Amino acid sequence: MREPYQEDSAVNPAVSVAVATNISDRLGSSHTRLLDLLAPYSSGTPLAHAR
Repeated sequence: MREPYQEDSAVNPAVSVAVATNISDRLGSSHTRLLDLLAPYSSGTPLAHAR
């Protein structure tokens, strides 16, 4: 699998950018989901009053 990428210098940066973009999108989605999940507990309101 590495051979085509090593032979074609134009493919290697394109694959790297595609992988980095995918990872960035997934991290952004995970961040948003965590914020949605934890928002009631991290809003600055004491936990006893958040219920």
